[in-house]
Amino acid sequence: MRISRKSPRKSDAFRSRFLEAGKAAAPIRHARRLREHLAGEVILFALQLGFLVALVFFGRAVANLFHRHGAHLNPWYLRMCLLGVVVCFVLMARRVWTRGRDIRETRQELRQAQQQMDDLRHAVRRGEDV
Repeated sequence: MRISRKSPRKSDAFRSRFLEAGKAAAPIRHARRLREHLAGEVILFALQLGFLVALVFFGRAVANLFHRHGAHLNPWYLRMCLLGVVVCFVLMARRVWTRGRDIRETRQELRQAQQQMDDLRHAVRRGEDV
């Protein structure tokens, strides 16, 4: 005797409430995806901003290290090390800037999706065909 099991994804217990709505639920799905995307973007923005701050502290530590222990060394060693830190800072600052622009665009998209959801909600309350 063979027992057939239903996959949890295909059973009625895990059925999505948006599945029956079809195309009318597209703004809802889109808004949910945008919220998740925005949360991830904000987390990455915070991490990259923290890395920028860490680069500033690292640059200061390198400068202090050379001033205390490398005064007898060629001054180009300090310049090259600090140049490397500045290049890394500029590259990361560019990434932070573009991530900030992406966050702003995602927020605008989320506002539009929220407006579509509000319109859909009002249409359903009025009993119109969606």
